[in-house]
Amino acid sequence: MDDDLLEQAGWWRLRLAQPTSDLGLQARFEAWRSASPEHEAAYRSVVEGVQAFDRSARDPAFAGPLAEARETGRRERASRADRHRGYAAVAATLVIAAGALALLQLGPGPVQEQVLGTSVGERRVFVLADGSRVSLDANARVTTRFSRHRRDLTLTSGQARFQAAHDVDRPFIVRVAGEDVRAVGTDFNIDLTSSRMAVTLISGRVAVSPSQPQGWLDTFWTRPPGRDAIQLDPGDQAIKPRGGQAVVSRNVAVQDAVAWQTGLLTLDNVTLQDAVERMNRYSARPIRIADSALAAKRIGGVFDTRTPEQFLAAVGAVFPVESRTLADNAIELRLRQEPRPARAAP
Repeated sequence: MDDDLLEQAGWWRLRLAQPTSDLGLQARFEAWRSASPEHEAAYRSVVEGVQAFDRSARDPAFAGPLAEARETGRRERASRADRHRGYAAVAATLVIAAGALALLQLGPGPVQEQVLGTSVGERRVFVLADGSRVSLDANARVTTRFSRHRRDLTLTSGQARFQAAHDVDRPFIVRVAGEDVRAVGTDFNIDLTSSRMAVTLISGRVAVSPSQPQGWLDTFWTRPPGRDAIQLDPGDQAIKPRGGQAVVSRNVAVQDAVAWQTGLLTLDNVTLQDAVERMNRYSARPIRIADSALAAKRIGGVFDTRTPEQFLAAVGAVFPVESRTLADNAIELRLRQEPRPARAAP
């Protein structure tokens, strides 16, 4: 039976066993189960696995793991009536992941954690334990956490290009700004600023969906993306403002998204605030904008990241700005105040 269908069936079993205020959950499950005979068979297999797991509960060899599973279910559910359903849901998910008894014996295995980072003006390429490559732009930070069942990464600042090694059993998931970017063997770029994040797909496929809280079960398997996931094809770019909805553009110039790897910053009608934030990744003298009216103005062009002066000159040529050096050597920009006309004498 298809592993993906078993995963989906297990997730439905888990969701249906938990208390929820989602009134449409049952209807969506019934639609999924009736979509094909394979879906029905997968769900039936999960239920049978739960029953087999329950029969094994009396085996003393599994007293420890089962006690942990029960305790997890107890903590996560407020009422006594929910406990058995929560335990069954835990068991169902374990059955799907690798067979309940075997999985409890194996556990998540050793976890490899790593922090990748660059300083202002620095670019680096990291090769991970699985052969994946992470190319970091200047002033960027990525944390990685790899286990037997998962490949989890988090982009907390800056920009990075991810070239994920193919491993169908361990999807490659990058968490960024409350979203999960899920891939298997894929090449994509993520650019994170204070106002938005942008995912550009170079090759392969990715799904972008809201990040899901992780618990004990997530050490054993990777949940499938939700129904609201955005599927990207090569050449697609998803831009999601902070607190807003993602907008997908098709057939973008992907070479512009990764031009930073050759020392170029490509801006396409972005706010000056966003442009300055990105240029500051490369400049030892940070640029600051003193007023919101100037920050909201838009700019475009291609700039050499090695010469921030070129960027400042372009800003001065397009907008009526004045600059000054602050005490910490930063450069402050503000709109030039036009002189008021003199009032005529009475």
